[in-house]
Amino acid sequence: MERHAQRIIAILPDHAQQVLDDPAWPALAAALTEAETTGHDPEQLHQHAARQHTLDDARSTARTLTWHIQRLAARQSLSDRARAAQARTWVTPRPAHSGQTRPSPSQPGPAAPTRHR
Repeated sequence: MERHAQRIIAILPDHAQQVLDDPAWPALAAALTEAETTGHDPEQLHQHAARQHTLDDARSTARTLTWHIQRLAARQSLSDRARAAQARTWVTPRPAHSGQTRPSPSQPGPAAPTRHR
C-alpha cells in the first residue's frame, strides 16, 4: 500500500492527500495491487485514469480512480485476449502444389455450364 501511496503523491500531487484520506483509499490500493498482479503497469493505469476524469469535481476521488483503473485493466485484458485469440486463428497457407492441376492463365479452365431452354 505504501508504494501505491508514493505513486499517488508522484502522479497526483494536487490530489494526493485527498485520495489518501478518502475512506475508499484501501479499495483503490487493492485495485492497483490486483492490476499489478495480473500483469498491468499500475503506474500507467493510474496516469491514464487520472487523465480520464476531472478529479476536482469528484465526490470521492479514490472511488473515481478505482472505478477507472478497474475499467482500464478490464479493457486491456479483453484486448489482450482478443489479440491472443486472433493470433491463434491465423490460417497457415497451403502448399502451392496439392496434387491437383490448375489451369494456367493461358489455358482455359472448365467451361461454365450452359442452360438449355
